[in-house]
Amino acid sequence: MTERVWLDGVLPAVATDHWALLTTGHGAALAARRMLALPADTRSPTPLLDALLADGVSAAPAFALVGLLGDRLTVFLRGPFAMRAEHTHRGEPVRGDGHGVHGWRELTLTGVERAWVLQSPAITRTDAALRAAPIEAGPTTASGIALRATRGLTGRVQAAGHRSDRSLPVGGAPRMLELPDGRRVHIRGELLIGRGPRTGPLPPDRLPVLVALEGAPRELSRTHLRVRQDGDLVTLEDLGGAGGTALRTGTGGPRRLRAAEPVTVQAGQTAELPGGLRIRFLGEA
Repeated sequence: MTERVWLDGVLPAVATDHWALLTTGHGAALAARRMLALPADTRSPTPLLDALLADGVSAAPAFALVGLLGDRLTVFLRGPFAMRAEHTHRGEPVRGDGHGVHGWRELTLTGVERAWVLQSPAITRTDAALRAAPIEAGPTTASGIALRATRGLTGRVQAAGHRSDRSLPVGGAPRMLELPDGRRVHIRGELLIGRGPRTGPLPPDRLPVLVALEGAPRELSRTHLRVRQDGDLVTLEDLGGAGGTALRTGTGGPRRLRAAEPVTVQAGQTAELPGGLRIRFLGEA
């Protein structure tokens, strides 16, 4: 799974580098604090489950512990939490919940395209409008977790500053973005880009890809740009941030964008952002 977001809500929630926790009921806040006390890079679920059940199984709160480890989806459910996953090779969604178990129920899947983890009454309403925010390490509150396999992020590549705009041919619809830190993101559907992009109320199965530019200056808005693919057409839209956005072709000068007016972009063009940041539109990788 690549894209992982919290769904807006009030339940205690915690994320580490590799796991996300939702919990509710008596002892939920204490369980969340115990998870925060563990090393952030803990990969094994064993110390996390030990922390959740430290006062004994009967005293443990209800919880959903979701692994954020590559393309394999691992979920531990206890109490009124449930998972719904859409699988690449299955016609019907895969479902599971934590009702009636003494300890927890463990589910492990591969080939998952989309998944939701929510309290059981809400799991059948994954088309409900909910706000979402990227999962980042630390405490927060949420009502659930949505995950989607975008296959969008690849590894770090040569830094963007090592190559001139003039070396990139212009023409054709772009298939990929190259971010200021060298990461590459496939263009599929809608992407929101900024310091810490968030969505408005949207159905979870139509959530955009949220692309955070780490270390971006304050003059870059939290949600600064929208990139949208519609068939063979890709558009770029400035969302009204104070710093503005300019679009540069391979040989031409920058063209400042008007807020809320999408423009068509081509491979080889570059979006110039506040603080000297640049996002390149690339053809096939």
